[in-house]
Amino acid sequence: MASMGPPTSADLSRPPMPRGDPMGALPIEDRAFLEEFGRRIAVTVSGCLLVGGFGSYAMARQLGWRRRGLWTALGATLTPTAGWWAVTMSERDRVVGIAQQLHKAMEEVPMERGDRRSVSGDDALARLFPPPPMASLPRAGFPTGLGGPPGSGEGKW
Repeated sequence: MASMGPPTSADLSRPPMPRGDPMGALPIEDRAFLEEFGRRIAVTVSGCLLVGGFGSYAMARQLGWRRRGLWTALGATLTPTAGWWAVTMSERDRVVGIAQQLHKAMEEVPMERGDRRSVSGDDALARLFPPPPMASLPRAGFPTGLGGPPGSGEGKW
């Protein structure tokens, strides 16, 4: 299991993940920065969530507002968003540069999943959403119960 400390050069020098992961194209310094940047965002957002939630609840209780839970949810939602924005904007230039490097690396990675033949939209939807299993079975094999499907006029009543 990986330690929670900063990544070492041994951790970052491993070969990239399979399927053409572009992280292998980034220098070690950039990968270490992204790791630290992600931790900083996580800590900031978590702290803002707690402070915003407790603070908005305390304010709603002190001022006698109704719907304290709604104010708590609002405070616990807006403050992490503000914290994320502040951390992201503080490192905006470096993150944009790394994103451009990743985009460039993704364009250079060949498609590894075999031939990509063109698939029509209907074929793609048919593969994503196949018909239900009951649609292909014959109707005669099931007990009728009180009759056929609704609206078929085959009811016993």
